[in-house]
Amino acid sequence: MGTHSVDLSAKVLGVLVSLEFLIVIVVGVLGLRTAPDGVSLEALRPGDFFTQGVGVLLAFGVAAFMGFESGAIYSEEAKDPRRTVSRATFIAVGVIAVFYAFSAWTLAMGVGPGAINEQSSELGPDLLFVWLASISPALSECANLLFITSILAALIAFHNAAARYFFALGRSGVLPHKLASSGATGAPVAGSVTQSVLALIVVVGFASVGAGSSLGKMFPIVTLFTWLTNAAAFGLVFLLAVTSVAILAWFVRHPKGHGVITRWVAPALAAVGLGTVAALILLNFDLMIGSDQPSALVFVMPGIIIASGVFGLVWGEILLRRRPDAGLATKGIDAVPQRPADPHPSHTNTSQDRTLS
Repeated sequence: MGTHSVDLSAKVLGVLVSLEFLIVIVVGVLGLRTAPDGVSLEALRPGDFFTQGVGVLLAFGVAAFMGFESGAIYSEEAKDPRRTVSRATFIAVGVIAVFYAFSAWTLAMGVGPGAINEQSSELGPDLLFVWLASISPALSECANLLFITSILAALIAFHNAAARYFFALGRSGVLPHKLASSGATGAPVAGSVTQSVLALIVVVGFASVGAGSSLGKMFPIVTLFTWLTNAAAFGLVFLLAVTSVAILAWFVRHPKGHGVITRWVAPALAAVGLGTVAALILLNFDLMIGSDQPSALVFVMPGIIIASGVFGLVWGEILLRRRPDAGLATKGIDAVPQRPADPHPSHTNTSQDRTLS
């Protein structure tokens, strides 16, 4: 699917996600119907949010939204990218927020606000399936199956995103130009294959390191997924915070055409809020990776993210000095008009500039 048009992945994902939405809605209805303590707003008290380990909650919350911004990377395959991408992004954020809040609340009602904490501590992620099995074993099996397909859907979505990042970076000269090759449908074939190979190397290597070592078995879902998802959540928050600061800096130089909210208020609030969340994630990183004692991973995992950013800055400066044309994208929109006209703008600079901006 990664080497074909995005339409194929969209159709598969559309079916899977629709079924997943359906099962969660059914779970929500059952939760409200079977509520042992009655239906109330006890599980939504604002005061309960500011509790010990809130950084963990924020990290998982951010991770749940991970990918909402990826609409921009499909702009070259959209008929009206300026309109479609912004609309898709706002719809995604709104639907995800409302649906997650609703489903979490209905599950708490189904289990019971007085028992949800104890049951969660005892059963962990299995709580939903155990609770469903007590009502309908068949429905619990369906939920298990759709949980597996939801992981497949997430993998497809992230695979497509990574492949298109490889494509864009290869085309701009940041990575080898071979990554910019695409198939007849415009799909980033080289980027897709590269992503698949890297994923295979990481998973196999990770499992091999744990086999027979003092670390013990390192299962991809239990350890690799947990460690890297939390690191990625921190990386996303940190990246968005830095981007918010960059937006402020950009509008200092280019204030025309936008109001005060766009230029100052929105990016400033985003920078402060995201910076705070990033700090809370770092302070609670040991809890996030399930470590009961001080662990080097608390420094190693966030360190990988920050080191990647530093390496990117250094490499960008090298490109600007060695190959200014390849590094134009790192300068921002100022550089766009300086590029020569391209005979195939739909597959090269024009769409790339729009995506980057």
